[in-house]
Amino acid sequence: MTLKQQRSSTLGIRVTKWWRGRLGLEGTLGYAPSRLRSSQYGFAYPAHVLTVSAKALLHVTPPAARASLHVGGGVGFIGHGGDAYPPWYVGPAAFLGGIANGGASIKLTRWMAVRFDAEDFVYSARVGGCTRTGASQPGACDIWNTYLLTGIIATPTGSVVQNDLVLSLGLALVEVH
Repeated sequence: MTLKQQRSSTLGIRVTKWWRGRLGLEGTLGYAPSRLRSSQYGFAYPAHVLTVSAKALLHVTPPAARASLHVGGGVGFIGHGGDAYPPWYVGPAAFLGGIANGGASIKLTRWMAVRFDAEDFVYSARVGGCTRTGASQPGACDIWNTYLLTGIIATPTGSVVQNDLVLSLGLALVEVH
């Protein structure tokens, strides 16, 4: 049995500070109203994913160029919530990991650019325990509900490396020097 977070649009914000050289710092916050899909029951339960990151950035191309490329890395926080995680789910729903970033921007004017980024949140996650079973509220507790159907005792899953890929496209206000 597997649980899988479904693809979704993400709403978010990023704040970036570039210094006069090639280095910068950035913080991001994203919210994705995603669904959690169960292979056991074939249902997708309401859920959401919250991402927060802090990272260092490096311009790969000259910062003054009209089109520029950048890479970065840092620390990311991933939180899962929503109806798919009922109150009796006592396992972990928040994880800390690393983040790798690659992106590009094209200046439209002296003070505005179009920016595209691909961020990969990498973390070790597992599904934890539930304090009760019951087919009336599946979701993250599906592995406990399996016991009712099969008689096989369900236990928390081991940690597995997860990747949450966030693609973003937006307008950026550029600091004019």
